[in-house]
Amino acid sequence: MGTSVSVNPSAKCSRTGHTLSRSSERYPEGGSQPSGSSVTYPETVRDDEEMPHGTKNRHSIHHLASTSCEKAGDTMRVSPLQLLPKFPGHKPVRAIKEEFHMIAESPLGFPNVIGCLDGTHIPIIAPSQNEADYVNRKSIHSINVQIICDAAHIITNVEAKWPGSVHDSRIYRESSLSNRMGQGEMDGLLLGDRGYPCQPTLMTPYPEPEPGPQQHFNMAHNRTRARVEMTIGLLKSRFQCLRHLRVTPERACDIIVACVVLHNIAIIRGEQHPALQTQDPEADLIHTGDFQDGRVVRDLICRNVFAN
Repeated sequence: MGTSVSVNPSAKCSRTGHTLSRSSERYPEGGSQPSGSSVTYPETVRDDEEMPHGTKNRHSIHHLASTSCEKAGDTMRVSPLQLLPKFPGHKPVRAIKEEFHMIAESPLGFPNVIGCLDGTHIPIIAPSQNEADYVNRKSIHSINVQIICDAAHIITNVEAKWPGSVHDSRIYRESSLSNRMGQGEMDGLLLGDRGYPCQPTLMTPYPEPEPGPQQHFNMAHNRTRARVEMTIGLLKSRFQCLRHLRVTPERACDIIVACVVLHNIAIIRGEQHPALQTQDPEADLIHTGDFQDGRVVRDLICRNVFAN
């Protein structure tokens, strides 16, 4: 369970004047405000969208698009835009689903998946303002980053703007992608761990699976969702700076997004994978209540796909 903290109700996020609300429980409903960027290009980002610190949402990746991405795009003969995070990906949705389905096809693959979701903490030095909001449940200052990937380890969505005290489920709930999924704009499912509530478009495993179909469901779910854990491990192994960023939170968010873009370039170029840096899957796992309609969809998939 989370630890208690009192956030100064008059505290302001740097550069903005956003007031932080008082929170007695940092997990999962902390009152912290975001401090960086959300990047899914191009659908969920507008050129004129202002981020909490008064910077353009894509400002931190424009330089990458005009340098690293253009150079890599020329080398690989692809558009630079294909190297930036785009959900659910640059491939046809049907191909994305087929690739995910193949991961756990023995005995049965998980159907209709368009992305796997997880959060990861990037340690930073203690900031000069609102320091307590960045302390995660391991008592480390960090940025909590949401990552969504495809079956090929390409990162298709990154939310790099939340202090370490904010829980994964809140980050997803307040993302524009969550709204789009909930409104039926995307054809497919996300897979997440038990730190997220089961929703019609976000499948989580059964907390106490019964023998048979529910166990088969969980097995396929876990094997498929492991792809995002591997992707995060590759990202951190490829960019050792992410072990501890000695910069301000705002700058840390920019660096994280830059590393994601460069990671995608490396994957598309087929560069050799570094030795994986794994993370404890239970490190930030706090179970949240499932949605009734989410459980209905989960049971339907279980009966129709995993009962045989």
